[in-house]
Amino acid sequence: MRPSIILQGITLDEFLFQIESIIDKKVQEAVDRLQKPNAYKFMNAKEVSAWLQISTVTLHNWAKAGNIKQHRVGSKVLYRSDEVEAALAGKKFKRRW
Repeated sequence: MRPSIILQGITLDEFLFQIESIIDKKVQEAVDRLQKPNAYKFMNAKEVSAWLQISTVTLHNWAKAGNIKQHRVGSKVLYRSDEVEAALAGKKFKRRW
């Protein structure tokens, strides 16, 4: 016996239209993700501190406290611009004075 689905309050054409629109939306989202370039760049401590108008010592202290994430590539310490923005938007940093 073949299983059947009973739809009430919707015609077959409306049901197929809904399915097509959902599939189209999901396919477009996937295409947009593939076509969108990375919205971030890697920056060194000097670039980030100039961008935020803070000292490199302050940036180091924030990273050490876990407020901003660091990425190590060999001996270099780099920061992702999107992670820095997210850290600043989501946290309030305590000042020591």
